Amino acid sequence: DRIRRCGRAAAPALSDLIEKAGERTKILAANELSLLSPGEAVPVLLKAIGAAKDNARREFRRALSTAAKSERAKSALADALVPEAFQSLSEVVKIDLLRAIGPRLGSIDGSAKAFSTLALKGAPFRTRYLLQVPAAELARAGDAQALSFLQSSLRGDPDPHVRLKAAEAAARVPALISDL
Repeated sequence: DRIRRCGRAAAPALSDLIEKAGERTKILAANELSLLSPGEAVPVLLKAIGAAKDNARREFRRALSTAAKSERAKSALADALVPEAFQSLSEVVKIDLLRAIGPRLGSIDGSAKAFSTLALKGAPFRTRYLLQVPAAELARAGDAQALSFLQSSLRGDPDPHVRLKAAEAAARVPALISDL
């Protein structure tokens, strides 16, 4: 309660906690930072995602998703998707970033280009599976490459799990209703 009263002034202290505290405190600080200062939260959370184990990474991605919903985070998200910055991230963090942005993905500059660097032919199962929802969000926004990726996953991915995830994601894309 008191931290929220501080507002954005608490951002440096919360960022410091995310970097140095124990896992539970890091997660709590990440949630607060994503609410109080979404723009400042983006780079801090991306760094935390890269260093975290699976369970904590999921929580940091959730906090990043909360931050991404705010208009105040739009420029920070676009900065993270700039090719030089995006290429410096690990593949796990890249995918988590695209997933966390969610429905706003099509409105963030650089998102289609960032997606295209991951949606490659012969990508590993994990990448193909986790990119289905970001592909649907970009396809809904009119991105032809994302639409093609989702359609080819739906029609012919060798793994039935990827095809199922593509079908779930394609249900939100009017252009793919006939394929379903």
